[in-house]
Amino acid sequence: MSFANKLQTIFGVSKSELTVSSIILLGLILGLILKNTNYDNENTNITSNAIYKALDSLAETQKTSYIGTDIKNNPSDEIRTTGNTTKNNVFQKKQKISSGKININTASKLELMNLPGVGESTALKILDYRSRQKFAIPQDIMNIKGIGPKKFEKMQPFIDVK
Repeated sequence: MSFANKLQTIFGVSKSELTVSSIILLGLILGLILKNTNYDNENTNITSNAIYKALDSLAETQKTSYIGTDIKNNPSDEIRTTGNTTKNNVFQKKQKISSGKININTASKLELMNLPGVGESTALKILDYRSRQKFAIPQDIMNIKGIGPKKFEKMQPFIDVK
């Protein structure tokens, strides 16, 4: 008498019922083994966290690389008042600096952001400094944290104080 026949007699089931029951039992055992290894859950969490970090990093990069709207597609105050935005573009790329010089005592945030090495945070620092005191000479811009001699050298041809 085979093992399957002994099980059929003990449980009082047919051969096909024993086969289906065995498959279900085997599936449950394999499921418990896989669940207890936490293989799937750990990899899913690592992947999700890595994706969220990458998306946050990308959003921060876009905030400093583009001008016009914030991450929630709200226009900046300057864009809202001047209406200088396009309908279909969520972000506007930085424009090239024109051949004329920018007066750092009167330039808007957007104009300052067109200078080499000046992003939104540096432009805001320049505006904050300027609200307390005017720039007497172009070299005064080096009083702004983040603007050193090398960055000043790159922007000097494009700035003026008169």
